[in-house]
Amino acid sequence: MASIQKRGERFQLRVKHKLLPRPFFFTFDTEDEARTYGSQLEALLKRGIVPQELLVKPQPAEDPLLTRVASDYSSQFPVTRSDSALLSVVLPEIVGVRLSGVTYRWVEQYVVELKRKRNLAPGTIRKRVGLLGRVFDWHARRVHSSGAAVANPFRLLPAGYSTYSREDSAFVTPKQDVQRDRRLSEEEAERILAALGGKKRIDRERRFTDDAAFGLLYRLIVDTGLRLFEAYRLTVDRIDLQYNVIRVEGSKGARGGTQAARGTDQGFVAGTATRLVRGSVCSRFSVLGWHGGG
Repeated sequence: MASIQKRGERFQLRVKHKLLPRPFFFTFDTEDEARTYGSQLEALLKRGIVPQELLVKPQPAEDPLLTRVASDYSSQFPVTRSDSALLSVVLPEIVGVRLSGVTYRWVEQYVVELKRKRNLAPGTIRKRVGLLGRVFDWHARRVHSSGAAVANPFRLLPAGYSTYSREDSAFVTPKQDVQRDRRLSEEEAERILAALGGKKRIDRERRFTDDAAFGLLYRLIVDTGLRLFEAYRLTVDRIDLQYNVIRVEGSKGARGGTQAARGTDQGFVAGTATRLVRGSVCSRFSVLGWHGGG
């Protein structure tokens, strides 16, 4: 139950709930801010979620440094290569911060510093927040055995949190995400296939060497949406013509596991994998040194 009382020129929010070890008090500049925060807090408590800052302050032995938790996450959990590389960059930014200090307000301030001090792009900010959010989730699942779930402050950020605001613009030149939605037109796709097939381009002195194996790799990537490394490592035994599915080993989207490749075109496997696989796939994959079973 939340209540608000005016204290001088400010407004004090009081929240009492069975999941809280003691009543929560906090003072806001305006009544609207107090009511908004109170409503959000009550909604979380109703779902059985207790924000980290409202828990009883843990003892030092139970309150590890965030850097230690992140390092344990990296060594004990199968993280992707990209997460591992990003973690080495993030660790210096969170030195000295204990887990009990990772509150919603801390996360907000962390994002502000990434904008105003580091001037990072929105996409880069989201990657950092996403990584720390996964670290927090992993730790919470390991140590909290009570019935109440612990709210992950990194997951509570509003939509658009990584976008630069007018206030941010007063400190740095705002950065925007680089849009990467470029798609080949039908004419461009035909010209590329023709060039790969040995047709000389008008802007080149010599034609491209007709390489069936390289052409296969190109068509595989374009028609299925596989990443270059995923396509390069693909083996014949990962292609299932019965169900029109390509099993991708070490997929980034599956966090290093196996994921079924699904294209935007419903018949992309039937129309592409069948064309590339049935009949001549073994000989073509052998040209590239690709063999099933590995």
